[in-house]
Amino acid sequence: MKKFLLLTCISLICLLVACGNASKEDGMKSEGKNNESKSDLVVEEELWNKEKDEKLEIFMQKWGREMNQKYKKYTADSNLDYYGIELPKVIMGDSKEFEPTIGEIPITLKWSTTGKIEAGYSLLAVYSDVETNFEMSKHVYLFTLKSGIPKVLVTQATQTGPKKELVFHETVNKKLKDGYSNIIDSKADYEKEKYNFTKGERIDFLISEYDDIPNNGEIKNENGEIMYSPSVETTTESIQKSIDFAKELSNNAKSISSLIPIKIESNEIDEEEPALTVVDGEVVQANHLFGRVVQGFD
Repeated sequence: MKKFLLLTCISLICLLVACGNASKEDGMKSEGKNNESKSDLVVEEELWNKEKDEKLEIFMQKWGREMNQKYKKYTADSNLDYYGIELPKVIMGDSKEFEPTIGEIPITLKWSTTGKIEAGYSLLAVYSDVETNFEMSKHVYLFTLKSGIPKVLVTQATQTGPKKELVFHETVNKKLKDGYSNIIDSKADYEKEKYNFTKGERIDFLISEYDDIPNNGEIKNENGEIMYSPSVETTTESIQKSIDFAKELSNNAKSISSLIPIKIESNEIDEEEPALTVVDGEVVQANHLFGRVVQGFD
């Protein structure tokens, strides 16, 4: 009987110890989960904060000096007078007076102090040389985030037009883009997040990757088509260089969508058709001069 009671007591003690350890292990797991969720929350909150805001201000002062420009900071509570309209006030939120667009695509801008909003672009900071630049080419830069991806949008528009739109593009200045991206230090991957952007936005972002365009040219997004405008004298060498660039651009555009036309603007005064059109890396149209080079006659 005594032996039975002793065995029973030992069994009860072992059971209590086991339960205690299981409870402690569950507590540690729960604490680990809580710490994990807190860590995730911290990452989200630190997309933008006061420290990063101050870093951007220092960066813009330095970058402005390098560009021989002087930039002033503006916020949701401190607007700039841009040709008679108050920015960023008139382009933000549901009660905006002007439609901000990237190329032809309307976008939603909302001021954020954390970089996190439900939809659209978080507007974190605004810088402009409007008050310090007495020439016509004034700049307004919007420092934004969408799906964790940092984007610097710029406008130099001198008028808004009857539609009350204000057209922005992503800056092509690599130093400015990289400087801002380094300050944000987002872990978001554009390749994974790119489907949160429209086709028009992605075309505009592709164009912004080119800061060294052959033949001193310009490229722009026109209603889903990419227009390339060389600005050098038309020679066989410059034509071939333009054709090669158009094909490269077309092949890169296939990552966005097929059938995006790349058109080379003609320098001929009376010619309305493009000098050349490339679709999915293949020439589908060419004028006389470009056609001769394509066919190897020149």
